[in-house]
Amino acid sequence: MLQIRDMQAFDLGAVMAQERAAYLIPWGESTMSSCLVGNYRCEVGFDGGQMVAHMISQLILDELHLLNLCVSSSRQREGIGLSLLQHLLDSGRRLKAAQVFLEVRSGNAPALALYRGMGFESIGERRGYYRDKGGREDAIVMATSL
Repeated sequence: MLQIRDMQAFDLGAVMAQERAAYLIPWGESTMSSCLVGNYRCEVGFDGGQMVAHMISQLILDELHLLNLCVSSSRQREGIGLSLLQHLLDSGRRLKAAQVFLEVRSGNAPALALYRGMGFESIGERRGYYRDKGGREDAIVMATSL
């Protein structure tokens, strides 16, 4: 079972290793560490004592924004992302958020399937939103009501 706790500064090394292994263009360490001191919800997920995921979100008024959800590349497709997303939705309800928003790469079919399966709907597109090795990739903007 996934154990989720607040991310701490001492987690950054493992978080960044996980981020670099999972993404072609990961978040930078300075961006990640700035989230620890800002108005963000930074969480890490553990299974069997090993960090297997991290997630960054932000509550703005009654909107919860998922900014980063990363599952260790060796543990993807095991339901860890689903558990993290369910935790996010439950947290949003406790925080009295009305909606949850996110952006996802248009070519990330597994993530799109996960989000759609959890009730998210496409509400827009951001052209060239993500950097990619070959240039830019569009983002699909998704939302769900709580």
